Amino acid sequence: MNKAEFLDKLCQGLRFQADPDEIRRVVAFYDQAIDDRVEDGMTEEEAVAALGDLDEIIRGVRDAWEQGPQSRPEEDVPPGDAVRRDFDPAVSTRFEIFDTSLDVHLLPSPDALVHLEYPSGSRWRYEVTGESVVTIRRSRKNTAAEQFNFDIFGVKFSFNKPDLGFFTENASLKLLLPAAAPVAVSVNTASGNLTAERVRLASLSAALASGDVELRDMEAEGRLSVSSASGDVDAARLTAPEITLTSASGDVELADIRCGALTAKSASGDVDLENISPANKLTAGAVSGDVSVSLDIPCPDASLETVSGDVDLTLPGPESLYTVVARSSSGDVHIGGDALTGPNRVRIKALSGDIDVEFGG
Repeated sequence: MNKAEFLDKLCQGLRFQADPDEIRRVVAFYDQAIDDRVEDGMTEEEAVAALGDLDEIIRGVRDAWEQGPQSRPEEDVPPGDAVRRDFDPAVSTRFEIFDTSLDVHLLPSPDALVHLEYPSGSRWRYEVTGESVVTIRRSRKNTAAEQFNFDIFGVKFSFNKPDLGFFTENASLKLLLPAAAPVAVSVNTASGNLTAERVRLASLSAALASGDVELRDMEAEGRLSVSSASGDVDAARLTAPEITLTSASGDVELADIRCGALTAKSASGDVDLENISPANKLTAGAVSGDVSVSLDIPCPDASLETVSGDVDLTLPGPESLYTVVARSSSGDVHIGGDALTGPNRVRIKALSGDIDVEFGG
């Protein structure tokens, strides 16, 4: 099916919608989605096939229109049951998640819609607001504490039963994302983890106070930026124009990264980068940890720095491709070749550690 046939059938399938502006907005969205994939090298038929089943798209749009920006109130869902809210990515293009202690999972959608899933707890309330920009916030409900009263020798005592459910109730949220219609996602959580696997996004921005980050098989059309104050960052097989992954007191381990510019830093952990392909710029550093980097392609601008750790760097190709400037205040510096006048500049600095640079030949 080519683009004209797809859009014509999409219009026919949406004719039940009374508002022509809504139909035009959805059609324009999928028109642009096809054009974007054609620009990436697909044929029209391949681009249309990548969008998914047309009947499923039409059903999803209809369901989203009928539900509106929010589904039924959470109070109508029995505690412990899962709540699911569906969104049309042609309308809802950005999702912002705010919470105090929430694990967030980004996973692939089974269809053309964005699905939000979370448990209905007796002590938690989720507020989902907005249409174009959807904001998700979780707060603790005001539940009455169970009180115990005693009368011992005429003296009355009372105390409240400990609210253990605050700690034991499942505190996790899933956002299921369609690859054919990438949306932007931002996450802010104080004590939760972030995991993402096999998803395609418009962009990702995440800030965690005390949680771990695990990213696998991800692609972002825009910037991918994730930071954790006291957790590890572990990522593999990421692709984006710009990637920034940092931790204040955890390790940063990256493998098979394809990007334009890459920044990877840790204040008090190790930075380990393996099979990295930054086309434009690489910045890697640690304050009190080791920095180990293995590049797959020459990078025109690479900067590595550590205060109290060692630096190990492996560069692809002969040393004639590079100009390496390395300095350590109180450590040994070893460069496995005469890398002085090449087009790719590498700067390495260590305060109290060794520096070792090898070339792939």
